[in-house]
Amino acid sequence: MGEAGLILQSEDRGIRWHVVSEQLGEYMNTVSPSPDAGALVATGEIGFVLRSADGGVRWQRMGVAFPQSFIPANLIDMVNAGPDVMIATGPPGTLVRSADQGLSWQVVHDTPYERGETFARVLTGAPGWPLLAFEVKGQVLLSDDGGLHWQVMASPEPFRDGEIFRTGTMSARHGTVVLAGKAGRVLLGRDLGRTWQSVALERMEHLHAAWADDESGLILLAGESGAVLRSTDGGSSWQKMVTYRSERLNTIARDTVSGALLLAGENGVILRSMDEGFSWQQASGACQDELRQMLREPASQALVLVGRAGCIQRSADGGLHWVRINSHTRRHLRAAGFDPGSGNLLAVGQRIVLLRRKD
Repeated sequence: MGEAGLILQSEDRGIRWHVVSEQLGEYMNTVSPSPDAGALVATGEIGFVLRSADGGVRWQRMGVAFPQSFIPANLIDMVNAGPDVMIATGPPGTLVRSADQGLSWQVVHDTPYERGETFARVLTGAPGWPLLAFEVKGQVLLSDDGGLHWQVMASPEPFRDGEIFRTGTMSARHGTVVLAGKAGRVLLGRDLGRTWQSVALERMEHLHAAWADDESGLILLAGESGAVLRSTDGGSSWQKMVTYRSERLNTIARDTVSGALLLAGENGVILRSMDEGFSWQQASGACQDELRQMLREPASQALVLVGRAGCIQRSADGGLHWVRINSHTRRHLRAAGFDPGSGNLLAVGQRIVLLRRKD
């Protein structure tokens, strides 16, 4: 998803694409199946929430009664938080909740615009974990009841120098939460996110991506100038890895078949590691544009990358080689997801456009 809401669809695992229709004109940020996998839900700018019950062919706008109707929230993140529950968040200081698979939405947290509160992400962990929403200046809200009520956790220090924390992850193996962002700043949450401390790191590049492996306990952070940080103790200590790259890294994933770790980002760079992140080698990518999200196809476990200038590429060999898919657009793509019912891939960008396979 991205500016003005481009939606792409493939029915053959991303091999062929076809433009079916163009719809709304708002920038969309996320797309995800509902908890029961019976619908697709997308969120975006000016409070847009869209829902499709037919695999992305037709979309309906869902109403959200924002208290500050003159400044609707830019909903930049969304997660499934229970059997029927979905949570979306974004600036200014807003958390919205659906308890019926995305059909209706209620504002459960709202902060006046003048306070400058900006939520970056909502994090969900293993069963029994609370929900966590973190704000770019380091404030963390916690919910133990599926996002209905939220309480502010104590922050280790006030961060006042602009937007700092933009990414985060939970480690079920260690029971910790890691937030990261500007100049390599890292916050570590213990007790399932109830207590927090700053992690002392030398000042370094901005960090944009966070990832945790629940089986091994490995945590990775990545960001500007090819920066990669590696932790195996739940985030208490970090080791900076050498990538020999200068590009910004935006997304991290693991190939479940080969076990390879992959990073992707600016200028189409794709890095691959076969030794749990100690060393990185460049893979053969198919795009030269910025890559924004990497995901796995549920049926085949193939990897898919989406990015700017309509880039969609797919790898069936663990990220070693990539094939570009013709998306029929040069519009920027921000995010993607798979429709559980059909297995179709949907991505979103600068208009809402549905691309579907030609028979």
